[in-house]
Amino acid sequence: PPAPAAPPAPSAPAVAEAFPAAPASAEPQEAAGDTLDSIVVTGTRITPPAETGDQARRRHQAAFAARAQARLEAERDAAEREQIARLQIASEQSASEQRAQAQAAREPEAAKAEAAAADAAGAATASAPPALPPVAADAALPLQDWFDRIRLRRDRGDLADARDSLAALRRAHPDAVLPDDLLDLR
Repeated sequence: PPAPAAPPAPSAPAVAEAFPAAPASAEPQEAAGDTLDSIVVTGTRITPPAETGDQARRRHQAAFAARAQARLEAERDAAEREQIARLQIASEQSASEQRAQAQAAREPEAAKAEAAAADAAGAATASAPPALPPVAADAALPLQDWFDRIRLRRDRGDLADARDSLAALRRAHPDAVLPDDLLDLR
């Protein structure tokens, strides 16, 4: 079969009638200073022209300097936090040592204060003196304290226990020299 014939080319006046020219009062389509050669359209955004070599180098150097400065500041902050932590630990240890020393110093004073308070309370309620431990417990005392315990028993009027305690002392320490004030208890 013969090939179809090509349609005839339209004449210039027919094209001008189909696409009339824009009126003379219409805005120009190009903005001042922008040319189609300097604008690259990608999607819906317009990208600016590429940077020159000097601009890129300066931007890179500024970013590098900012990162280096931030790293130095972070290291300095970490060192300061570590120093503060060391100082806090040292001060806490010092404070705990001081509290321990103060507690150790207070314990003997507290015992003395309690004994003084007990003596004052005992003097205030002299009608009922505290009971002494049994005579057998006197053997655990050092020699001078044992003499004091015998005197205490004697001064309270408990002569039988004072004599028993003196006899136990003479059995435990036969070579001990008796004080003159205890010789009359024999």
